[in-house]
Amino acid sequence: MVGHYKGQIHGWDVVNEAVSDATGSYRTDTEAGGDRLSDPTHGSKSSWWHVYGSCEFIINAFRFANKYAPASLELYYNDYNECSPQKVKGIVELLRAVRDAEGTRISGMGMQGHYGMDYPTVPQLESAVRAYSQVVPSVMITEFDLKASPSFDGKDLAGEYRRQAGRYQAIYSKLVELDREEGINVTGIVFWGVTDPYSWLQHASHVGGGASGAQPQCPLLFDGNYRAKTAFYAFTDGAGSSPLEQ
Repeated sequence: MVGHYKGQIHGWDVVNEAVSDATGSYRTDTEAGGDRLSDPTHGSKSSWWHVYGSCEFIINAFRFANKYAPASLELYYNDYNECSPQKVKGIVELLRAVRDAEGTRISGMGMQGHYGMDYPTVPQLESAVRAYSQVVPSVMITEFDLKASPSFDGKDLAGEYRRQAGRYQAIYSKLVELDREEGINVTGIVFWGVTDPYSWLQHASHVGGGASGAQPQCPLLFDGNYRAKTAFYAFTDGAGSSPLEQ
């Protein structure tokens, strides 16, 4: 890296969301959905697959990233719905293809972490982390947030904060536990925003992990006044060990 940010970049998201939700294999140019390849932006169909007709564009991305990135810079593949058993298989296939190709380097799997209060289950999360760790050196949660409980209507905010904190701590405790195992390296957690009002979940989005825009959301660690919520302390007060008081 050269220029103003030299030495300040930890890692690159080299390829993002290249596995299909529908098939669990590579995202192609014929994915279901109303978007067209000719549209200025399209979220389902892959223009790269349309050009290459194979996953070679993914290999090339990591090959050139390896060629031009400093050796200290981590190179990640990143995806959502990454705990879905069908999609886990497809992501593992992609990670192996990149790892085994000539001239490539891949440092880890970016698990986006756009989760709900009930899905994925902690065992599903654990299974996914173990599967990825068998192929690449590390995993990272890259876009962490939690959608509100299905019944939350914005009224019992204190109760929702407690439920959210318990859910965050259950996930974090499992990640800490897994990281202590030989062969599993959880390198970090990045949250998808800072304060609740500015979360993408406040607006309608049909992409993976998105929300309807109709339900109140409080997915992050700080409220609209930048005050730490109960969930913040799930990561700071005895984090990864004892449960929070309910």
